[in-house]
Amino acid sequence: MQTLLENGQQVHFSVEYSALMKLAASAEGKSDSTRSEIYFTLISIFLSYVNRWKVHEEIG
Repeated sequence: MQTLLENGQQVHFSVEYSALMKLAASAEGKSDSTRSEIYFTLISIFLSYVNRWKVHEEIG
């Protein structure tokens, strides 16, 4: 995920990125449904963040 972010985005996203990685790590040892929910949440938050940056770039 981090490689998909541009340098400026990495600075703003670093706190969120750390929290998301902790969330992903917490999925280990959980049931399949709980792991799926954690990963889905992780991806949803990440894509939402990237989408906000794309809108910001377009608006200027």
